[in-house]
Amino acid sequence: MKNYDGIDLLMTPDGDLDLGSNGDINNTEKDQIASLQQKIISLLKSETGDWIDHPTLAVNLNSFIGEPNTRENAKRMETQIKNALIGTKIVEKQDLKVRVNAVGRTRVAIEIVVSARPTAFNSISRELELTFFFSSSDGRVNWSPRSFGGI
Repeated sequence: MKNYDGIDLLMTPDGDLDLGSNGDINNTEKDQIASLQQKIISLLKSETGDWIDHPTLAVNLNSFIGEPNTRENAKRMETQIKNALIGTKIVEKQDLKVRVNAVGRTRVAIEIVVSARPTAFNSISRELELTFFFSSSDGRVNWSPRSFGGI
């Protein structure tokens, strides 16, 4: 179990810089696991070519638009997400679990669980659990910013 704490600029769920009431840009210093959370969210929402400096950095969930919700596609999606998170060294292989389950004809729930070391600088007890919903009809990825508890 690794320490995944880090200090980064704090982003809103839409990817904008988070501004404090005083107008300053907030960072992840108060809860440093938020840095990892933001990296996972950014990667999950990314498509090849989105990042000028890292053109291959992406999960490419849009490749599943129009695909049926089958167990085979869920396994392919899990593999694609794992390969991206591990390949970019955002998460260590032994610390990562990914589960994809159908929640409708065109929607899946994606649960990403990272075993991370609790520290005085983060808010987790032993795992970071993030839940996303992906629509294979339009490619939208939705996430609740307070989804530390999983599905």
